[in-house]
Amino acid sequence: MSGDDPTKDLSDEPKRTTQPTITAVFKLVREVKQGLDATNARLDEMDSRQTREFAALVARLVELSEEVKTRFTRLEDKIDRGSSHGEAEYHDLRRRIRELESKIS
Repeated sequence: MSGDDPTKDLSDEPKRTTQPTITAVFKLVREVKQGLDATNARLDEMDSRQTREFAALVARLVELSEEVKTRFTRLEDKIDRGSSHGEAEYHDLRRRIRELESKIS
């Protein structure tokens, strides 16, 4: 190893209590890794939950969309029946008016 290797004790200088050792660095790396693993696990759980919630939301939107289509179709049918009924009444009224006019003449 070179002369400036930070892992060996420097006998010429007083012992530094704050000088990091390779063990302390590995311990720090291990703690950071554990923290990252725990964070990743929480993120995976959140992603899974959001995926399920999104799927449920999409299913509900499809359900509501079908319900809206059905109701619009029924409304369209009622409008058509109302228009047909109105036309029939109009033609019936016109026929009755002609009959009355013919009786008067």
